[in-house]
Amino acid sequence: MTTLERRRKQIDVSAQRADGLSRFQIYKERLPLATIGAFEVLLGWVLMLVVMTFNASLLLATAVGSLIGLFFFDRKGSHTK
Repeated sequence: MTTLERRRKQIDVSAQRADGLSRFQIYKERLPLATIGAFEVLLGWVLMLVVMTFNASLLLATAVGSLIGLFFFDRKGSHTK
């Protein structure tokens, strides 16, 4: 399950909890998640354009950046047992 799918599931759960909440409170919960999702899509497109340049140094920088990002911000949460 990707990060975006997990966030969409969280939005669905928050919508189910939101029966007694006002519309403003619902939007207040959903706006940060929607912003993060849009940023992920934008970043994916930018990285695709970097790869399409076929510039070896940019490709290497992208791979090293992904490695560092996944090392510090593990997506699966495997460090918690």
